[in-house]
Amino acid sequence: VNQNTFTVQLTVCVCVCVCVCVCACADEREAVQKKTFTKWVNSHLSRVSCRITDLYMDLRDGRMLIKLLEVLSGERLPKPTKGRMRIHCLENVDKALQFLKEQRVHLENMGSHDIVDGNHRLTLGLIWTIILRFQVRTRMHHDRCVHSRSKRL
Repeated sequence: VNQNTFTVQLTVCVCVCVCVCVCACADEREAVQKKTFTKWVNSHLSRVSCRITDLYMDLRDGRMLIKLLEVLSGERLPKPTKGRMRIHCLENVDKALQFLKEQRVHLENMGSHDIVDGNHRLTLGLIWTIILRFQVRTRMHHDRCVHSRSKRL
């Protein structure tokens, strides 16, 4: 084996190892996000005696997504469409996404079909967007109100 062949083999080996490591890290990060977001969703759904076990599967029909948004917002959303066919699932997820749009939540490059199809990346993105809207903004608003009140005293 000459020096050039050895260098090429070593380079390929290093590239493959790095690629495997990067993919494994991405998979691990996704698994952690899924577990964390599932716990967050369940912490809110528990108020209405509901829970999910698989974030990707259990949000696909839109029913739990509608319940989650009702719990978080304190508002009534349109009643979920009955039925288990794809069209019913699409209608339900669309009701949830439409509500978010009415709340001025920006949902870029996401449609109801993405959630119904169980797209991992977009489902995680949707839940993260919901967390930002209903958890972080609510907390920031609360902190501003408390700060404003303390200034007046």
